[in-house]
Amino acid sequence: MHDLKLISQKKLWAGLLAALLVVAHVDAGLAQSKMYWTDPGYARIQRANLDGSVVEDIVIGLSFPYGIALDLAAGKMYWTDVGTDKIQRANLDGSSLEDLVTGLSAPYGIALDLAAGKMYW
Repeated sequence: MHDLKLISQKKLWAGLLAALLVVAHVDAGLAQSKMYWTDPGYARIQRANLDGSVVEDIVIGLSFPYGIALDLAAGKMYWTDVGTDKIQRANLDGSSLEDLVTGLSAPYGIALDLAAGKMYW
């Protein structure tokens, strides 16, 4: 048994992430004290508090979600799904899911340039 008081925050994060089958990408919503990640092994997007507590499934039933990016001001998350060759987005709570770009070829990473209103993949 481990005493969490003796584990650094970095080791705690590493332990949380190592416990997942596959983690493709993590993004932190620092203003909301949440981190979000894609889990292609279980075809879902999850979030948790920055200390690793309160892990929640946000979007389930995806094919192979991979990259993720957050727009905290708009309350949106964007992700790539390699299994369906799409880029999708939803509210940070997983509601209002929509397809943004379809017909891609294995979209892995995603980045948002919020100042310019651009999305890159």
